[in-house]
Amino acid sequence: MKQTGLLVLAVLLAVSPAAGICGPAKVFTTWDFTDFTYYYVYNFSGDLGASNGTFWEPGSRGTVNEGAYGIENWLRFYEPTSQWYISGNLGNGDVAGCPAGDLVLVMSEDLGFAANFAVTQSDETPAKAAHYNFPNISFQPVPRPQVVSSSRQAGSVFVEIRVADLDPAFSSRFAKAASEYITAVHLVSYLGTSDPGRNASHWSVLQTVPYAGGQTMMSGIEVICGDPQNQQYLAIRLQVAGEFDTAHVSAPTVIECSPTLADPDDRFRRIRRDRGDLKRGQAPGPAG
Repeated sequence: MKQTGLLVLAVLLAVSPAAGICGPAKVFTTWDFTDFTYYYVYNFSGDLGASNGTFWEPGSRGTVNEGAYGIENWLRFYEPTSQWYISGNLGNGDVAGCPAGDLVLVMSEDLGFAANFAVTQSDETPAKAAHYNFPNISFQPVPRPQVVSSSRQAGSVFVEIRVADLDPAFSSRFAKAASEYITAVHLVSYLGTSDPGRNASHWSVLQTVPYAGGQTMMSGIEVICGDPQNQQYLAIRLQVAGEFDTAHVSAPTVIECSPTLADPDDRFRRIRRDRGDLKRGQAPGPAG
């Protein structure tokens, strides 16, 4: 959806200069001062407290980035249209460095049982009032790992994982291929009595596969079956531009061990969504 002429004043007020490295202050926004069109952020839950936002100059993630300038400062809600938009000031004193050239922006949100993310990139346009103009941005789910087969080797059980293709959602919402942003897919794991949640800090990387578009396959994933007190949880975490891993992981896949796991006479059938970990009114999915 496009809207013209309504939010120019709001944008200018929101990005008044602050004491930062960028001088004069640079703006990043979903308002385009060339065609006077405002673009929006779609499919966002509205919970800034459960969200993470980051941006950086490509190749300089460690030194030129958002610093302490959090998502609550630049992802904004416009009440007259009930829509979310971006309006931020790179001259703010909390920003680390002064981005130049391109700017990558990544957001993610914790939905309880699942997580959504959004990613976009803009080149610098110093001749315009806004130095970085982003198009429409849409949150989409971080894909959940799917177990497609299992095998038993020397007393250990191994599974093969499939991760759904990200391209259809990117092509329809961003007119770009997912591989232009996503550079790798991490399979992460947690061993415990319950799902630790979507915060990526609780999870450990089991395997990383470079992303080149299409479905992602991962093999040789060993299942931990020797601990009857705990369950093994698997989830997906995405790497963006080779420099940043999303702050939240996908909905989990729970692996339960049984005597028939990877038995040639019995289909692998003990993978399911842990119904005890459903949150925020999510309906239980069917057992796998």
